[in-house]
Amino acid sequence: MKRIDKIHHQLMHNFHDSSLHHLLKVQGNSAKEIAQQLKIERSNVSFELNNLVRSKKVIKIKTFPVRYIPVEVVEKAFNKKWDTEIMEVKELKGLSENQIKNDQNTSTNPLELMIGEKGSLKKAISQAKAAVFYPPHGLHMLLLGPTGSGKSLFANRIYQFAIYSDILKPGSPFITFNCADYFNNPQLLLSQLFGHKKGAFTGASEDKAGLVEQADGGILFMDEIHRLPPEGQEMLFYFIDSGSYNRLGETEHKRTSKVLFICATTENPNSALLKTFLRRIPMTIHIPSLEERSLKERVDLTTFLLGKEAERIKKNLSVHIDVYNALIHSAKFGNVGQLKSNVQLVCAHGFLHNLDRDEVVELTVRDLPDEIKQDWMSSSKNMKRSKTISEYVNITTIISPIVEDETTKIDEDLSFNLYHLIEEKVEVLNKEGLSKKEINQYILTDIHLHVRSFFNQSAFRNDNLLTFVEDGVIQMTKQLKEVAEHELNCTFDRKFIYFLSMHIDSFLKRGK
Repeated sequence: MKRIDKIHHQLMHNFHDSSLHHLLKVQGNSAKEIAQQLKIERSNVSFELNNLVRSKKVIKIKTFPVRYIPVEVVEKAFNKKWDTEIMEVKELKGLSENQIKNDQNTSTNPLELMIGEKGSLKKAISQAKAAVFYPPHGLHMLLLGPTGSGKSLFANRIYQFAIYSDILKPGSPFITFNCADYFNNPQLLLSQLFGHKKGAFTGASEDKAGLVEQADGGILFMDEIHRLPPEGQEMLFYFIDSGSYNRLGETEHKRTSKVLFICATTENPNSALLKTFLRRIPMTIHIPSLEERSLKERVDLTTFLLGKEAERIKKNLSVHIDVYNALIHSAKFGNVGQLKSNVQLVCAHGFLHNLDRDEVVELTVRDLPDEIKQDWMSSSKNMKRSKTISEYVNITTIISPIVEDETTKIDEDLSFNLYHLIEEKVEVLNKEGLSKKEINQYILTDIHLHVRSFFNQSAFRNDNLLTFVEDGVIQMTKQLKEVAEHELNCTFDRKFIYFLSMHIDSFLKRGK
């Protein structure tokens, strides 16, 4: 009998004749209890239990410590079919109306799926709900928070909540626009927002619909709204007031559109935006920074981000408590975006070090970025911090891939799979006869240059890009951008310079 089958059989044996009262009282077995019964290493038991959860044979009860119970046992005790879309719950009590299926399906509120919905995000979620339901068509919102705090994610969840609540129709548009992409070209910016008429300006070879038109009947999310010039703000609040607009170059034709605006900024709105514009955005919602979130929320966020990387790798992660400790308490990041970057960097290191392992990627202190590792090693508070974190995670925590529900899934910033690229590069470099040490050095150079700053949106600005890339490379990339735009008859946004200069700089540094 395989190890996983032994564990499942032991769980079934432990609860095969349990009453509902007994199940509600004990909530299943912990990995430690099963390990002691079968004389198997606890980490191996935890690994297999999570595989059983993924295969929908066992339910995970997120108590402390985490406990597990077979689906068959619960179905028999409740005398109802278990909803296998939900394999992790906080407790077994009171499940007859939720996770145990009746004749009708149950739906889930997208806003209440967010980590911190009963903690640091409680007020923000309450405000968002009120704004969506406000008659007749909702209140426009302004999201305030530091870079990388999750304003884009929150805006997307508001959109999903509006559909969930039947305020918006399924398939209604959700359009994202970053004002910083066009802040130095007001004409092009207004064309993007409101569209233009053929011949309105040089290069306007045909009529074009703007974002306001595309977002009709849905939501237009305007990020970095403080980069919108005064004339853009004036046109926007005129549209908000009247519901009508003209395409650039039109004088007579009046167009209409019904749009709910969600704006986001890192700046003080009173100093960055026109007061006349601010008055049209009545609901201001504060999105907390990482420091403002509780330890439990930061642990949950880290676990979620690790789970998403496990999904990309298609393997379980075995994460040491010291890795949690270092990631969560690192003084080097102040937002969720940077945490995401650090998590991905740790996972990339671990993946490279565990290429020869089929089942699991082990993440230890050696996989931490140097600056985080040094900060962790020099801290005198590590013992105390680890003890506090141990309330939420084990010495070694097995994390299974997280597959989000399609209705609440957010498009990832990364359009490629980093781990596939690492595997391909290792294969190529192996064929070239490089040693394992040389291969690791080559690949880690790329990882640090590309991943380290990927989620730091401010790095798209050239002054921050100089932190990673030599000025000569940036200037050359600007010239390449001009050539490409001329040859291809198109316009690239600021990301072109960022990505191409990082790529060229990485190549040159490898050469050195």
